[in-house]
Amino acid sequence: MPNLGTLSHAIEGVLPKLIESKGRLVGIGSASAYVPFARAEAYGSSKAAVHYLMKTLQISLAPHDVAVSLVVPGFVETPMTKQNDFPMPFIQTTKQASQAIRDGIDSGHEVIEFPKKLTLPLKALGTLPDLVWQQVSEKINKK
Repeated sequence: MPNLGTLSHAIEGVLPKLIESKGRLVGIGSASAYVPFARAEAYGSSKAAVHYLMKTLQISLAPHDVAVSLVVPGFVETPMTKQNDFPMPFIQTTKQASQAIRDGIDSGHEVIEFPKKLTLPLKALGTLPDLVWQQVSEKINKK
C-alpha cells in the first residue's frame, strides 16, 4: 500500500519536530474511501487506510497540541486521472484542488472535502446498507 507506507514514513520522520512546534499535519485521502467501487480495490483500500490513520492521529496528537487535517478530494486532473477510462464527475483542476486545500488548512478544518457535490453524496451512500451501495456500484460498473 504505497499511499499508506509513504505517508507513514514521512510522518515518522517529522513527528518529533511537529510535536515540538505544535504544528499541523495534513494527509491526502480520497473520496474513493467512502464507498467501495470495482476496479479501485488497491487504490481505495490504501486511501481508506490513510483515512483511518489520519483520524486516529487527530486523537493521538491532540494532547500534544498538534492539529491534523485529512484532505478528501474527488477527482483531480493529474497524469494518473488522465489514464482513467471511466467518468470522473466534477473533476477539479490542480489549481482548484490546491485552493480548496489551502482554504481548509487556513480555516483549521480537520476534514477538507471537495468538491462537496461529489463528496457529500458518496459519504451519504457509504452510510447506507451494503445492498444499496452495491447496487449503485454495479450500475456504474456496467456503463
